[in-house]
Amino acid sequence: MFVIVIGMMILALLGIINLMTGKTISVNREQVIVRQAPDTTSEALVEIEAGTEVRMVEESDGWARVKVNKQITGWIPQWLLNRSDLVNDQDLGAQLLIETSVYSEKNETSEVLTSLAAGSYILVDEEAAGWLTVSIQMDDDQISRTGYIPTRLVNLVTETLALTKINENKLADLSRYDAEAIAWARAEDDSVVIVKQNNEPVLEGENYYDDVLFYAEAGDEFSLVGDLATYANADYYLIEDEAGGRGYINSDRVQVSTYSIGRLDLPVATELSEAVIMLDPGHGGVDTGALSWDGESEEKVATLEIALVIKEQLEAEGATVLLTRGADDYLELAERTEASNVSKVDLFISLHYDSSEDSYWSGTTTYYYHDSDKLFAESVNQELDIQTLENSGVVFGNYHVLRENTRPAILLELGYMSNYYDVDLIFSEEYQTDIATAIKTGIENYFVEVSAIQTANLDKSE
Repeated sequence: MFVIVIGMMILALLGIINLMTGKTISVNREQVIVRQAPDTTSEALVEIEAGTEVRMVEESDGWARVKVNKQITGWIPQWLLNRSDLVNDQDLGAQLLIETSVYSEKNETSEVLTSLAAGSYILVDEEAAGWLTVSIQMDDDQISRTGYIPTRLVNLVTETLALTKINENKLADLSRYDAEAIAWARAEDDSVVIVKQNNEPVLEGENYYDDVLFYAEAGDEFSLVGDLATYANADYYLIEDEAGGRGYINSDRVQVSTYSIGRLDLPVATELSEAVIMLDPGHGGVDTGALSWDGESEEKVATLEIALVIKEQLEAEGATVLLTRGADDYLELAERTEASNVSKVDLFISLHYDSSEDSYWSGTTTYYYHDSDKLFAESVNQELDIQTLENSGVVFGNYHVLRENTRPAILLELGYMSNYYDVDLIFSEEYQTDIATAIKTGIENYFVEVSAIQTANLDKSE
């Protein structure tokens, strides 16, 4: 009798299992692939059309073994069936639900390679039988290592969403510079072109002599047509207004919002003695820069001379000063900007001397590109304004070393090589000392303003 009862219980249990695994389910979404094994990299057997009914054979670790059309048996991911936000089982990312260990093997007793914070995102290489395969960058080297995370500890998302969140987090951390994250964010951004001066002609073509369609005013905004990357060295931008009208505008007279992505609006330091400052002596090597009115002197020599004098004065106040070049070397503009970005300096100052076909032109000018750098420019220019040469004020300038810089940056024109009076001053010890002192004082005044701004921001956050 006992044996009969046990036998009946076993048959009943088998019947329950059969009911659970033998049920028919309807697949109500596209891009569900039946695979040879419960693994997103396993061989694809067939793609199920939306609305197809399949028979459940077995369930295991988030996968279901099913029979399709009474012929093909394979595995489909259950986590995909009810997730319309997931495109397929290939383009995957993950958001960590809790602080999670990344293991060296698909075993929670194996070595822990690192831990990921709750809420963070990571790209997924593979999902197989309840485990995610991921690639991680170890802090102590540049080698990418393969690790494993239990699928139950994450919310699966699309690869696109994960990549977006990863790059947003990189950009939010302004203590580091990530060129790839910035390039990605710029490519995703809708660029706004902002006019920086009044009565700026919008032309029918990319030529100064083309017909004027209308005149734009300072502050007017337009959409940039096309990919920003294609305009790297363009003289004109193709813009579009709200009504869909298009025209060309001089790139020297406008600011593009996208270049502000990933920038540090204010220095980290709040006083000169704490600051890391990069001086950029313009030109160098085969690039002589402007020649003096008599052809005897070169701008590249003058910029390095003044850089060394400024460096000495700033270092005397406790600042750390870096030079983009300390000798007669040629550097690409991109190399100068990269040096600033990678070094994570507090301030960047590019040093130049002007030139004109009109030998009467004389004086100094301070340029900025990003609106957040205007205060820096004004602080320094206020001190240059009281020096010997006439001062042309603070001017917007679309220069590569300013536009592409992720740190507060200005460019100074400290006199005209084409003016005989300016040249005599430019190479004089007295003028170089006065200019260096003016720049140092301007920076000190700027840090007073920065400290006040940061204090005000801190008070608002409390």
